[in-house]
Amino acid sequence: MKAYTLVTAPATEPVSLADVKTYLRIDNSADDAVLTILIAACRRSAEEYTKRAFISQTWQLTMDRFGVEIVPPPGFHVAPTPFLVDGSQTIQLSRQPIQSITSIKTTDSANAETIVSTATYALDKDAGRVLLNSGYSWPTSLRANAAVKILFVAGYGDAAATVPEPIKQGILQHVAASYTAKVCGDIPEGSKSAYDAFRLAEAFGAF
Repeated sequence: MKAYTLVTAPATEPVSLADVKTYLRIDNSADDAVLTILIAACRRSAEEYTKRAFISQTWQLTMDRFGVEIVPPPGFHVAPTPFLVDGSQTIQLSRQPIQSITSIKTTDSANAETIVSTATYALDKDAGRVLLNSGYSWPTSLRANAAVKILFVAGYGDAAATVPEPIKQGILQHVAASYTAKVCGDIPEGSKSAYDAFRLAEAFGAF
C-alpha cells in the first residue's frame, strides 16, 4: 500500500485573483469569491494531471514497508532486485519538485514509532527520490501495515514567481473556460498542452 496525504496546503496560488480578472477583462468584484474558488480548483486539477506540486506544500507518503517482494511462479527463480519504487535502495516520491525531507518515521510490530536517522538516507532532488546511503539499512521488524511515513515539502517555491509560466498559463485558460461555462469542467486541451511538458512518470502509470 502506498498513499499520499496533503498535510499543509500551499499558502498562495500560482495565479492571483488580479491575474485572472485581467485575463478575463473583469473590472468589478461581483464574482471575486467564485473566481477564487475556481483558481484553487483548477490548480488542484493541474497538480493531479501533472502529479506535481506548484507552490510549497507538505505531503506525507505512507507505505506498508520499504521493500517490495516478488513471488515468482512455480518453477521460476527471480534474483533479488532493488526496486525504484518503494524499493530497498530508493523510494520514488510523487509531487515533485521535492524541496526537503522533514522526517522518515517507522512503526514496529509493537506499534512503537521511531524517527529514522538522517544519516541513513539522502534526497536526490533531481530525480525526486530518497536514496539509502551506502553502509546503512532501513529499519526492520515493522508492523504489517502503514509502517513507514515520509513527511516532505514539495513545490517550486513559496511564491507564484517560482512556478513555470506555461503552468500558470494553463491554469488561466482552465479558469476562463470554467468561468465562461459556469461549471468547473474538464481540463481544456489548451491547458493540457501547456502542462504536458511537466507531467511526471506517475501521471502515465509508470509507478
